[in-house]
Amino acid sequence: MPQVLYRKYRSQTFAEIYGQGLITKVLKQAVENEKVAHAYLFNGPRGTGKTSTARVLAKALNCPNTKEGEPCNSCSVCDAINESKFIDLIEIDAASNRGIDEIRALKEKVGFLPAEGKFKIYIIDEVHMLTIEAFNALLKTLEEPPENVVFILATTEVHKLPLTIISRTQRFDFKLANNQNLNKKLSRILKEEGIQFEDDALDIIIEAGNGSFRDAETVLEKVISSYGYQKDKVINREDVEAVLGYASSKLVQELFDYIYNSQIDNAIKLLNNSEQEGVNLLQLVKQLLEKARVEMYTGIVEGKANYELRFISQFIKEFTDASNALKYALIPILPIEIAIVKLGGDSISSPEIIHTRPEPKHQDAVSAPKVQSIQGQTEIKPNPERTEISKPQIIGSSSKDSKTSDAEISNDSNTQEQEKVALNGAESQINREELLTKWNDILDEAKQINPHLAAFLAKAKIVSVESGILSLDVPFALHKKALEQNSTTERFAVITQKIIGGTLKIKCQVNKDILKEEKADDQNSNSDLVEEIFMG
Repeated sequence: MPQVLYRKYRSQTFAEIYGQGLITKVLKQAVENEKVAHAYLFNGPRGTGKTSTARVLAKALNCPNTKEGEPCNSCSVCDAINESKFIDLIEIDAASNRGIDEIRALKEKVGFLPAEGKFKIYIIDEVHMLTIEAFNALLKTLEEPPENVVFILATTEVHKLPLTIISRTQRFDFKLANNQNLNKKLSRILKEEGIQFEDDALDIIIEAGNGSFRDAETVLEKVISSYGYQKDKVINREDVEAVLGYASSKLVQELFDYIYNSQIDNAIKLLNNSEQEGVNLLQLVKQLLEKARVEMYTGIVEGKANYELRFISQFIKEFTDASNALKYALIPILPIEIAIVKLGGDSISSPEIIHTRPEPKHQDAVSAPKVQSIQGQTEIKPNPERTEISKPQIIGSSSKDSKTSDAEISNDSNTQEQEKVALNGAESQINREELLTKWNDILDEAKQINPHLAAFLAKAKIVSVESGILSLDVPFALHKKALEQNSTTERFAVITQKIIGGTLKIKCQVNKDILKEEKADDQNSNSDLVEEIFMG
């Protein structure tokens, strides 16, 4: 039966244990000098080699042909341990054998002499899972064990062990592997398996391992199972990303730049397309945070800031909150969308957004991000002129480099002039009933000018129209703030001037009953969730 990679390539000697040089040096010296402790405690994160080191130590203590503390790995004792057939090596999983009865059974057998080797070795894995009664029963054995018995306790949570147990052991703390050691181990496996990997593809697997040899080997096996046994196949970065559900580095860069340049609509579209293509959302958030961390490091340590550090700091905060919210979200993509909206700013209250969103040709020649078209692919470069996070500018993108023409500047001036005319125009004397007949026309016009404005108006309830003032009930304070902004009032005046021949000013009040009416129509409404996210 074929073995999984992490078992097939488990370290068989101290020399094959990567990243724990000080620990292996001490253990080899103890074996060579015959100064072995009666109990060891191996503590550290999962996949760092605790159990493998324990098995190598068991071989070294029983091998008749040790050299400088290393087992020969070729005698009958070493072969028996490698094949898990050595009678004097007893491995106990404390997670499933955690009670006092199991420890009492161990105490009864511990006094018997070794059958095959010089020492009887007890490896108790996940020892922190034992009950208090089991620890008390084990304590006496650890205090006065037979001379030919060695206990090796392994744990990932040493703080859960009683101090009385810890004090009777020789403790070694294992550390996570660095990328260099992971690369050595994985490269050795690939060489043995005859699999070809590009360097950047292997880097992704190393990062996915998070310092754990076992995790990295498991990820490597998943990728090899998908591609590695195809003849003459060289596994590249795209292959690994596809298997693991990672977002491509290009996608991460594009999404990051869209957010930085406050292009919320492009960012939301790209996010939704990525989810539909199978990108793991939690992994995407992690990749975005990793990029933000790299940008922060290069900006602070190397002095090469590609983005404002204030933006990077806010980005890390919002996406960290999003990653936590993802675990419990009814709609997984929603926390990420909210993070994007928060970083992009209040889109409906920004005059730049209202003017440029429906007319992407009208670009600000100073603040617009540079866009280059290369073989049909759009490359978006960060805006070097950006200085304020709280006042984002969302600029329409184009596939060709161009300068703002005199005609376009003239069009912008005409739009601003229309607003001035509308604000100086006569107040509308329309009543509520007449306005209701024109309301759909107003919403349609708003959709053409600004979708956010139309969305907020659609959620509102008309209360009254008196002396040119339109009173609206809205479900959230966010809606009230957005609709009463000066820039929104100016745009709404243009719309009403066109549709009903006069201007109306908006006055809002928050009415929670609107939410109740929505819930009555739709039992699955997410209004409460949206309110919680927006209003804290």
